[in-house]
Amino acid sequence: MQLDMPLWLWLLALLTALLASAITTITSIGAGLITYGVLGFFADLKTIIPILAPAQLLAVLARFWLFRKDIQWHLAITFFIGVIPGIVVGTWLFHLLTELALRYSLVREALVAMMSLFFLIGNSQRALLYWQEGLLTADSLSLGCTLGLAMIAGVYVGRLILPHLSRERFVHLVLAMLILFGMKFLVW
Repeated sequence: MQLDMPLWLWLLALLTALLASAITTITSIGAGLITYGVLGFFADLKTIIPILAPAQLLAVLARFWLFRKDIQWHLAITFFIGVIPGIVVGTWLFHLLTELALRYSLVREALVAMMSLFFLIGNSQRALLYWQEGLLTADSLSLGCTLGLAMIAGVYVGRLILPHLSRERFVHLVLAMLILFGMKFLVW
């Protein structure tokens, strides 16, 4: 993916970013799975991943801002420790948070807020590392920021939908996203 790509690919990328961000705002997970999954058919993942870093950072900033009052800091601190040591500890804590979320009745806005805080730290770190390593160039940064604007729109769409979901439907959507993650890891 690059700035001089055909119009249909721009539109597909923007639509994918918007929908992925809306779904992630509703379920608190899934943006990477959806965007990498769709755009991976048209471009190399080594190219897509750095481009989407600023896009996802913009989206998670918007999501964090919208849900900031719902953060439960005593749980967030435990969960967020995994960002710094890396993916292994982060994945374990994500599983722990999922269990804690059911135990402490963290649903909908509170879970989205907690996940937004976690991904805000992680995506900031990732974007800076890609920039430092030269993987995120000026061209890919502008493409990533453009996709980020579409993702911000998706955050607001998801924010409008979320209050209308029942607790049961919310839990089913989150579980569906986790199943998709599992299937992705089995296949890819």
